Amino acid sequence: MAAQPTLEQLVIALGREIRKQRTILERICAAQGRREWEYLLVHIHEQRDGWYEYHANGRKLEGLDNKAIYVVLDALGSEGWELVGVVRGDFYFKRPKG
Repeated sequence: MAAQPTLEQLVIALGREIRKQRTILERICAAQGRREWEYLLVHIHEQRDGWYEYHANGRKLEGLDNKAIYVVLDALGSEGWELVGVVRGDFYFKRPKG
């Protein structure tokens, strides 16, 4: 049986994943050849009891617990975020800086 990863190993793996996700966003937006963009990665975290939490760039989105994804998408759209892709349940957004 394999040993459980240490906290340090988990943090290192998380850092790698964040860098990989940022690279994906940069490639998506670079292909569009426009001005500078802000990027947002939204991940849905399902709790054991079926409760959903949404995290954007690693921070919990307050007030959206257990809401349907279309409610979350609408809330982000009203803040100027544009959905540019979905990969394995991760939602990628962009909006112009400034």
